[in-house]
Amino acid sequence: MFALVAARARLRFRPFSSLRRNVLERPTRDLVFGSRRTQTINEVRAAVFWAARRLGWRTTCFERALACLALLRRRGIETQLHYAAASTAAGSSGERVLLGHVWLTDGDVGVIGGRVARGLPRLATLTASRPQRGAVVMVLGPARSGTSAVAAGLSALGVELGPRLRGPAAFNPRGLFEDAEVAAVNRELLRRAGMGAFSPRMGSVRRWATGDFDDLREIARALAVSRFREAPWWGFKDPRTIQTLDFWVPILEDAGYRIHLVLVVRHPARVALSLNQAFRVDPRRALLHWMSATLTALAQALAYPAAVVDYDRLVDDPLPEMKRLADTLGLEWTEERASALNTYGTHFLEPGLRHHRDRFLDGRGSWTLLPCIWLYGLAASWETHPGVRRRTCVTVRTARGILVQAQSLYELLMSKGRKALPSESEAE
Repeated sequence: MFALVAARARLRFRPFSSLRRNVLERPTRDLVFGSRRTQTINEVRAAVFWAARRLGWRTTCFERALACLALLRRRGIETQLHYAAASTAAGSSGERVLLGHVWLTDGDVGVIGGRVARGLPRLATLTASRPQRGAVVMVLGPARSGTSAVAAGLSALGVELGPRLRGPAAFNPRGLFEDAEVAAVNRELLRRAGMGAFSPRMGSVRRWATGDFDDLREIARALAVSRFREAPWWGFKDPRTIQTLDFWVPILEDAGYRIHLVLVVRHPARVALSLNQAFRVDPRRALLHWMSATLTALAQALAYPAAVVDYDRLVDDPLPEMKRLADTLGLEWTEERASALNTYGTHFLEPGLRHHRDRFLDGRGSWTLLPCIWLYGLAASWETHPGVRRRTCVTVRTARGILVQAQSLYELLMSKGRKALPSESEAE
């Protein structure tokens, strides 16, 4: 209610130049994205309408738009203010009058006043200026899911992965395709947050927004701005990114990049077996980590352009899978890139890269495997069945919320008799 009163006073007593400067101010806190952004916008819009009905005067579209803009900016959401005007006949005399309308949008999505604006000629748009850069591809997936193989394919498609990639490891003889500095930031984030590399716990916007990570936020912001300033397409891959996703997304958006997500999925039983053999991770813990990571990625995929790659399908038939990925991302398909992908499919991908295809878990973790298999089927059909996203939107968010609430209980139960886990992952 105070926001509407302040908006009315600002329109009546302050010059337009001052109003314009106020509209162009940037949020003072980190930006909010994904499902939390949509929920916040809906709550603010409902609050403004509720307050408008209880005030002693009839509020205007300009006042409601300014109130929404101010409330959303305090919550880390940038919006755009639009102004339109049109002349229309009034009364029986046919005298023409000028009607104006102001509305607020979040990108292409209307926040308040958008319905009335349909068909009106837009005269001006006010928004906080933001640098426009290229696109960034974030390769997401739990360790041992095939993310290195997908990152190598993206490199063949012309996506710049950086000049300082980590070398091969014992379980990744073809190379990790990880930016060393991005991996270092992720390792330090998890260390400060007390999260292991294979922990079911996922980071959150609230966790990363604290002052404990300010120095890492500056390092990440400098990497995003300077490393790939001229690259139209760049990307990075690190298994830990799926745990620190809510740390990176606001930084990349604030730097002006268009975010694209590539989720790599593999049968959860094979991932658990691979983690158990490579790093002695308990299968139950590995499955819970896989479930939490996949739910996190799917929840973000509801808010950003996303593609899903099944590792087994990629190894079986690499060229069609990478062609589909290029089309989904909007990467140009050239003869040079087709030749590079042929080399990639012939020399990089081979059946020997795929371990544990015909092995399955024993009784350990069986109670966790069934929901993981259901989630794997959902992720694998994400693009092949267009209706999956719409039908499972609420399901994914609800399941992730339940899992987040259960994480503390799980950590308490597993803390008894927990064996030492490897501090770092050299996996995919």
